[in-house]
Amino acid sequence: MVSSYRWPPLSMEPCVAFTCPAPHRRIQIMKSLVFCLLGLCGTAIITGSAISQDYKLGDQVIVIEDASLQLSGDTKVGEVSLGDVLQVKAINDKWLWVKDDTTGWLHQRHVVPLNRAAIEQFTKLVNENPKNAGAYVKRGNVWLKLNEIESAIADFGEAIRLAPKMSLAYNNRGAAWFSKGEYDKAIEDYSEAIQIDPKEKLAYYNRGNVWLEKGEYDKAVEDYNEAIQLDPKMSQAYCNRGLAWHNKGDYDREIKDYNEAIRLEPKLSLAYVNRGYAWSDKSQYDRAIKDFNESIRLDPNVADGYNELAWLLATCPSSEYRDGEQAVHHATKACELTNWKNDSYVDTLSAAHAAAGDFEKAIQYLDQAIGLNPDIDKDTREAMRSAFKQGKPYLDQRP
Repeated sequence: MVSSYRWPPLSMEPCVAFTCPAPHRRIQIMKSLVFCLLGLCGTAIITGSAISQDYKLGDQVIVIEDASLQLSGDTKVGEVSLGDVLQVKAINDKWLWVKDDTTGWLHQRHVVPLNRAAIEQFTKLVNENPKNAGAYVKRGNVWLKLNEIESAIADFGEAIRLAPKMSLAYNNRGAAWFSKGEYDKAIEDYSEAIQIDPKEKLAYYNRGNVWLEKGEYDKAVEDYNEAIQLDPKMSQAYCNRGLAWHNKGDYDREIKDYNEAIRLEPKLSLAYVNRGYAWSDKSQYDRAIKDFNESIRLDPNVADGYNELAWLLATCPSSEYRDGEQAVHHATKACELTNWKNDSYVDTLSAAHAAAGDFEKAIQYLDQAIGLNPDIDKDTREAMRSAFKQGKPYLDQRP
């Protein structure tokens, strides 16, 4: 089933996260992506060396001491800080080619895997600095990355107790509440962060995400406007403001915001996915297909682009764009990348098999999707089942 995407809440770390709630279908906030952001509370080095690891491509690692990224030899191309989360893109013996805001080589000794080993390292930092609020924030960020939400909330709460005017602790606890679905508590914490620091762009951005999730689109636009005014180069804010325009039915402003996000960050695959969906809303299917394909090219290991392309190829109201065989191929890839756990992607595969003329498999995968999440899109799935039983493909019903 189609699902477009929005960026996550930004949790200021000393480095943390963007989280994105993801509505089941249509334009959703990227829930799976967590980004490392701005601002360390210190550059303390965690004692003890990192354990040698057998890393593989795509692994996430977390920085345990400040270090430089290198191109070759002593050529430095950037800095990483304690608590930054990076993705491994290539490996050369003990050196990792990692990606954050910049890319470069980093020795393994500066990182540990983003798992319980990271908690152990940051617990050492807390034990060595029991009155340092920043140490709790950093460990809270790791808990948040590992989806240990209650532990994250506890650490951010301790940071607030130690430093009641630390805006980033409120911001990051807001991200934890958001991940838990406690939207009113998230708004309360983001608002407190803004009260403490009225120029905190991340808190405006994150609060905008909550308003978006709550369906308060005018308030979401207002907060994204504030974030953009504070940082005109904040591509994520343009991307999510585009979602607010989408829900208000203003597709021209929506596309304008995605265009700006792409101009600022040409490799932002999410913006291409969302813009592709907007083109679909305007029945400009050639442009939609082009954007979905570009998102796949930019991020071939992320399922979103495959799913959106498959849904369009399977359910497009214009028959000239429907291609059941290719829809099955792309939908299967999306399911494989998400370990067959995303019900929205499984029912895209259902629609794809129907478009290819295999209605038995279409009903089989529809039942599988419903089994994964029986409470979502009941009317749509019932319409899909009815079409399949009549030997017809399901055609997307645009608003």
